[in-house]
Amino acid sequence: MFRDNLGTGKTYFSTASQYNIDRNENLNLALECIDGVILAPGDTFSFDKTLGERTAEKGYKSAKVFSGGKIIDAIGGGICQVSSTLYNAVLRSNLDVLERHNHSFIVTYMPAGYDAAVAYQAIDFKFKNSTNWPIKIQGRTTDANELVITIIGTNENPGKTVEFYTQLVKTTEFKTIYIDDPQMAEGKTVIKQNGINGYVVDTYKIVKQDGKEMNRYKI
Repeated sequence: MFRDNLGTGKTYFSTASQYNIDRNENLNLALECIDGVILAPGDTFSFDKTLGERTAEKGYKSAKVFSGGKIIDAIGGGICQVSSTLYNAVLRSNLDVLERHNHSFIVTYMPAGYDAAVAYQAIDFKFKNSTNWPIKIQGRTTDANELVITIIGTNENPGKTVEFYTQLVKTTEFKTIYIDDPQMAEGKTVIKQNGINGYVVDTYKIVKQDGKEMNRYKI
């Protein structure tokens, strides 16, 4: 029933500081929630429902998240790396994506156009088992600091493959904004947040049969 590797997503994480160690705790907790999940044909997977609320009581740590145009600390920060890695496994498995959102800023672990942001009860990542057989999600980390998510099932058409590429459409350079603070000494400046350029990218899926391109979609 689970004889074939349908698609794999892989990203890398750091263990260089206590911040990253805490963030990795969140990755592992999220990975434990999705590892082993089985979807029957037609079933829908919801990242939000599978993980539930991310709380300190469940063991989640505080780490960086994007919120309201700012980078802040919040419980469960970093788990979007898990949803994004899963999204890439889903893409390569050629499954139907029902809900996916990009981040408000670019992420370091994934090229632009391939991320999947999540926020509890706000934005979700959902996909459907659009195959005729059950599928299973497998998640793991390696000693090489790899986060690997694979979807296994039954490949009824081994000659059918999917490829992806992104095209940069536009770059928007960030602007520096100065805010006067009467409580600071004259001439002193403090950087509240570094600027980040904005990007518009188009991501395409190319479906091939026995090496010949059959369809091309902008996803």
